Amino acid sequence: MLNSSSIWRSLNALRARHPSSFAFR
Repeated sequence: MLNSSSIWRSLNALRARHPSSFAFR
């Protein structure tokens, strides 16, 4: 499993690319 830090970093990177698509919650 990936570390919480890695997961957060991945999410941030994805959101930076397309925040509109990642408008979860």
